[in-house]
Amino acid sequence: MKKLRILAVETHYKLPNGERRTSAVDWWRIINPFSELQKHTDWKIEIRKGTLSKDDYKFGDPQADREWEEVAKNFDIVWFSYMENAIAYCYLEVLSKKYGLKFVIDYDDNMLRPCLSNPYFATVFEEPGLYEKIKIILKEAPYLVVTNNYLKKEYADFRGSDKGIFVFPNYDNFELSQPGEHIEDDVLTIGWQGGWTHYDDFFKSSFYEAIKYILYRHKNVRFSVVGFAMTSPLDKLPRFERIDGKGDYYEWMDMWRQWIRKIDIGVCPLEDNLFNLGKSPIKTYSFWSAKLPVVVSDVGPYKIVNEKTGIRVKTGGEWVSALEDLIKNEEKRRKMGEEGYKFWKENCLIENHWQELKEIVEKIYYDKR
Repeated sequence: MKKLRILAVETHYKLPNGERRTSAVDWWRIINPFSELQKHTDWKIEIRKGTLSKDDYKFGDPQADREWEEVAKNFDIVWFSYMENAIAYCYLEVLSKKYGLKFVIDYDDNMLRPCLSNPYFATVFEEPGLYEKIKIILKEAPYLVVTNNYLKKEYADFRGSDKGIFVFPNYDNFELSQPGEHIEDDVLTIGWQGGWTHYDDFFKSSFYEAIKYILYRHKNVRFSVVGFAMTSPLDKLPRFERIDGKGDYYEWMDMWRQWIRKIDIGVCPLEDNLFNLGKSPIKTYSFWSAKLPVVVSDVGPYKIVNEKTGIRVKTGGEWVSALEDLIKNEEKRRKMGEEGYKFWKENCLIENHWQELKEIVEKIYYDKR
């Protein structure tokens, strides 16, 4: 096989203030998988923040035109995490026909059933016609990569065929995720991490009433959250603490590895809706990597949890029962944490699954369309 040349493009690399960073989605979908793939092949793989050297090029600018041409001449495949720019898409279509460049768009969310509390979709809907352009790209793009079979079916139904749609799940990284030793103290800490886009997951999943009950009933229990940077009813709960997150994923993970050392039970509430069925169980990965038991909503991505590695719940009463069971039973917490860690190491690491990405890349490259 020839030595493939792949350009993997980060597309979520800017904060609202214009500052460059590494976003979580780019790490999970671009940096982590392609960095691992590079270790096992002799392919030329380049990871960039954006396709061109400058962010402020206008399409039609001669320099931009030359750089697009260079992409087509120097790479066989260009791989994007999301795409919403119709003009850039048209450039890719032209370059594909002229040079045979293959281009792939990766989506780890259900763009067809948007969650309006998600800031990405809020931004999209502020610009007239942008969402319609995204749907056209979804329908016409030659190759889509998604994170699970539910998303594949959603996009296949929308496109009228599953041709050109591939499933590559999110996989964790052993070295980056490993925390230090657990910190023992007199307070049992229930923990969660994530952005404010999960607001509805707290307050529409029956979790809030359950955690409120737990905190008022158990004076030795604390609820600690990282990243939920907005005022909410949680702030009025006793022994609730909130730590601001970070915009850069590597900074976030540095903070996470320290913070998780004091957690005793991980929770993953998720509202039961069609958008969330397209989600991945990466929050469970985080807790399992620290040998922690998890209590999760019995929804799509968290079906991965079994009776050995955690507890799946549907109602507020089940949330309370599961949390009280673990609060009172240290040995059960330890055993579940050990089983979760074992499952994570065996099933959830990119180090053991890079071959799946290699197979997808090869299928795309040799596709004769």
